[in-house]
Amino acid sequence: MGGSQTLKCAFLLEDHDSFRRALVYLLAREPDIEVVGQAGSLQEARDVARERLDQIDVATVDLLLPDGIGTDFIREAHRARPDLPVLVVTVVREKEVHDWALAMGATEVMNKDV
Repeated sequence: MGGSQTLKCAFLLEDHDSFRRALVYLLAREPDIEVVGQAGSLQEARDVARERLDQIDVATVDLLLPDGIGTDFIREAHRARPDLPVLVVTVVREKEVHDWALAMGATEVMNKDV
């Protein structure tokens, strides 16, 4: 790594395995990003956060999960790490839902088809 680059550690919460693997692949191509955790459910995300939240520089979170909603993870993570940036990546297109995710602590919201 170059002297001025800082490694960013990413965490992915996405229940669709193929989409999560694609994100991991894309992020792995970036020399200054390392994926330090992945989860396919809210409970898995909570388990990873318990072990590694202090290592995570940025999180990507899906809203619709098999055992809950991504904003629950966002709120819980922000209790421990208020400065943690969270990108919501979702299939939900409604502006009201995007606004709600931002109000719950997401830094940005984007659609999966982007």
